[in-house]
Amino acid sequence: MSTFETHEAFIEAVIGALTPDRLAQAREIVLVDPDFEGWPLDDPRLLEPLTDFARLPGRRLQLLARRYDKVLREHPRFVAWRRTWGHVIDARVYAEVTPVVPSVLLVDRRWALQILERDTWHGRVWSDAARAYRCWESADALLQRAEPGFAQTTLGL
Repeated sequence: MSTFETHEAFIEAVIGALTPDRLAQAREIVLVDPDFEGWPLDDPRLLEPLTDFARLPGRRLQLLARRYDKVLREHPRFVAWRRTWGHVIDARVYAEVTPVVPSVLLVDRRWALQILERDTWHGRVWSDAARAYRCWESADALLQRAEPGFAQTTLGL
């Protein structure tokens, strides 16, 4: 287990999570956050490995948020990337009444990054499969109750 204490360290931990070796073997990536504010979703260092991941057969990226309005405003590259790779992405929203929702990045139930304190960007990274699996179980319970959200394209009249 390692920790991060700043927003910059969090960004580096997220980017570091998506190594070619880890993603080549991974089948699923799960991102959970209320709105993904402060996440490096627009960073090319994140989008390049995600593109490589999405090109492989049988891969899935799951997103879960309370709302995606900040993603639309703050991460235009990610929104464009999502249009291209929408067949790999399952974006869901959870109900406003959902109690506590963890902010996590999970790679294949074997690796987890969790923000413990959003104000200070304090968090932990686990490469311990047992701990990562417990984080995945919490996220999966929320995903099962969530509804589809964050459309791949927006139709206007």
